[in-house]
Amino acid sequence: CVNVANLLLVRTTARAKEMATRSAIGATRGRLVRQVLTETVLLAGLGGALGLLVGQLGLTALDHLGVTQLPRGSRIRLDLATIAFTGALTLVVGVLMAVIPVASLWRVRLASVLSGEGRSSTAGRGASALRKGLVAAQVALALVLLVGAGLLLASFREMLSIDPGFETAGVLTGSVALPDSRYPDDPSLRAFARDSLEQLQALPGVEAAGATSHIPFGFGFSDSVIFAEGYVMQPGESVISPTQQAVSPGYFEAMGMSMLAGRRFDARDVESARPVIIIDERLARRFWPEGNAVGGRMWSPNSAEEINDPSKGTHYDVVGIVESIQMRGLASQRDATGAYYFPLAQSTPRVLNFAVRTGGDTAALYGPVRKVIAGLDPEMPLYDIRTMAERIDGSLTERRTAMVLAVSFSAVALLLAAVGIYGVLAYLVQLRTREIGIRVALGSDPVGVLQLVLRDGLWLVAAGLALGVAGALGMRRFIESQLHGVSPLDPAVFALVVALLASVALVACAIPAHRATRIDVVRALTHD
Repeated sequence: CVNVANLLLVRTTARAKEMATRSAIGATRGRLVRQVLTETVLLAGLGGALGLLVGQLGLTALDHLGVTQLPRGSRIRLDLATIAFTGALTLVVGVLMAVIPVASLWRVRLASVLSGEGRSSTAGRGASALRKGLVAAQVALALVLLVGAGLLLASFREMLSIDPGFETAGVLTGSVALPDSRYPDDPSLRAFARDSLEQLQALPGVEAAGATSHIPFGFGFSDSVIFAEGYVMQPGESVISPTQQAVSPGYFEAMGMSMLAGRRFDARDVESARPVIIIDERLARRFWPEGNAVGGRMWSPNSAEEINDPSKGTHYDVVGIVESIQMRGLASQRDATGAYYFPLAQSTPRVLNFAVRTGGDTAALYGPVRKVIAGLDPEMPLYDIRTMAERIDGSLTERRTAMVLAVSFSAVALLLAAVGIYGVLAYLVQLRTREIGIRVALGSDPVGVLQLVLRDGLWLVAAGLALGVAGALGMRRFIESQLHGVSPLDPAVFALVVALLASVALVACAIPAHRATRIDVVRALTHD
């Protein structure tokens, strides 16, 4: 809109004599206004139609980013409502843009323009100031968008460097749901889990196989309050609810999770054995800061009423400490409270999530793993089959989409700002052709002319950069929640964005400035 407004200001100036001629042969101001309004709305309509085409191409590109995995992402499409909204917005913009030339026509004395006695208002100081102000605003908006995109890009790079706590390469995952009608009790559930893991482990190329109630970067996580026996909460300390999982022997090996102390679950941890638990290092540091968690005991209340009564609830022996992992996302704050694990045989879920590690091609496991589950129960299909790398990549879809959109929009804003700077300076050079010719005739050299034009352009850019930095600083509260490992006032991002925008703006200024140095002095002085 800023660019169109500038172009219309220039166009109105160029057509001043045309409008005066039409008025002289009988056209009323109302007729001229209708003509301008029709032209502007038609141009806006053509732009809107092209915009819809580009939008459809953009939606096709977004599909490759996995946008359908976002909440309601499958409903992002170019439907009638979108087309109607775009059409209405285009009409409004067309009408608003017509206000600029209409206001100029209403104020100027067309007869004086025709006789050459004066200038149209758009050629005056007021119009010039308006054009320059619009360009400065455009630079400012471009800088705000570029800073936002730069921060999201830096944040995304930081997220990619996060260690999830397990090995992602060579791990295939899949899930199966066991209904009550076919598996009515815990023994039948345990039998299915045992048989499936034995056959999965026996597949060629499989290094380890395990099952869990909740797979990292999956769905339906569970958490519950748990305490260390004898732990005394400090004043103001909040009760935590870490993530809880049931895992089978072999699960930690399949996921590549390191044991920091104690042992893994094994054949001893059957349903009739003493309840045991493995905790991650976050819980170990919280409840046993001195490092003696293995051999300790923890208890979990069965209800909110039992939180203050350690004699009730279920008590567990801590037999191991495992490396902390990210369960819900690479930057999820909910994982910061820690996690604890039960033996699958002592808490068998109805949804089993398998993790199978191979030293070869992970894709080659798809068929054999499906075949194992189908052989045990043909009516229980394996679903949500993905590699662990695919799960992590899918968890980044929302942030990746936001980053790509921000970068795309900021690139368009940068291009439009450059076009706007170039357009205004080129027109100013045209208006000052006679002045520049006189300066050259009086002895000014090309360097002086170049500096004259560049100075005007760089002042515009400097004003826009100042406004943009202020706007970006004000935006920090809105973008802070979307960042990880990056400050919303990151000096490196601000410096790079300012340097990029200043460089592009300098090129946009240099083209009309260079053109000004090549003005023909004779033509400039004799041109009317």
